[in-house]
Amino acid sequence: MPLLILVVLLAASTWRNRLVRFLTCMLVLIGVASLGPVVYLQNRPVANLPWGGLFNLPIVRDAWTSRLMIFAFLALAVATALWLSHPPSRSMWLRWLLAALIVVNVAIEAFPTLGSQISAVPAFISAGQYRSQLSRGEIVVVVSKIRNSGLLWQAESGYQIRIAGGFFNDGFVGHVPDRLADLPPAIAGLVSRNSASVTAFETYIRRSKVGAILVDAGNKPGWARLVPRLGLVGHEVGGVIVYPTDGCRACHVPQTRAAAR
Repeated sequence: MPLLILVVLLAASTWRNRLVRFLTCMLVLIGVASLGPVVYLQNRPVANLPWGGLFNLPIVRDAWTSRLMIFAFLALAVATALWLSHPPSRSMWLRWLLAALIVVNVAIEAFPTLGSQISAVPAFISAGQYRSQLSRGEIVVVVSKIRNSGLLWQAESGYQIRIAGGFFNDGFVGHVPDRLADLPPAIAGLVSRNSASVTAFETYIRRSKVGAILVDAGNKPGWARLVPRLGLVGHEVGGVIVYPTDGCRACHVPQTRAAAR
């Protein structure tokens, strides 16, 4: 809100300035464009926007429209610099007071992230134990309750392993539940526990040449209990349960209690 108030005051007081007019128009344009082709309300499409067809163009159709707000904040930063660069006057205290409010607002927004802690990397990775379990450049799937553990492990290993999956953008995960968003769809599909999901899993393991599934023992999701029931045999090393896939040759559809009866 302090930033928006600043822009309104800047535009009202120095509208004759070409740069101010340009920044104001760009902010409006970016704000409208960030809505994308469809307006959503509580994750439900409400209305198609008149300019929605523009998002079918080759470059624009691959853009995640909410990211356009990055440029809006760039314009707001320039507007703040212009606001503070005005010649000294009696209202100078008001300018700096508004600037101070902006700093406080940014600090409040950033405060929760300052207290967050990155989960500890298991000894399997930090102590280099993966070297005796995986070949260099081997493709693995990391299963953990902590989002994007796979990408963190890969970075900590010096990119000695390759990761299947990883969370990059809300626009690419489709309708996959948030807790499974960093897993390949064929892996996340195992939650349904049917023959079709197991077939998709087997196909993915073979085509993608996944050498092992790594389950974070300290942050193991409940559905990970299904992995050994698929026929994969695992062993725990350094806080990680390693399930070599062997091309999924031993994979089979797990039996439910009803089927066993």
